[in-house]
Amino acid sequence: MEHPLRITHNNSDYVFKLIKDSPVTKETKEFRIRLGEEEILICKTPTGWAQKNSDAQHLKPDLLNAIGHSLSLRFRLS
Repeated sequence: MEHPLRITHNNSDYVFKLIKDSPVTKETKEFRIRLGEEEILICKTPTGWAQKNSDAQHLKPDLLNAIGHSLSLRFRLS
């Protein structure tokens, strides 16, 4: 199931879809998202958010953190 989400980052709008394989809990640390046609796996690290799959397009760290922050707020992650 895909849930569309939107963020504004550096004066640009991004629409991404969260691909949910299982329910999201406060302990969820990995998310699969679709940004455009790319499926990207992001994970929470002690210093922020990082991209886990290397075969997809590489996103800038500040954009990854903005997406991760949006997910954290949306799902009240710890």
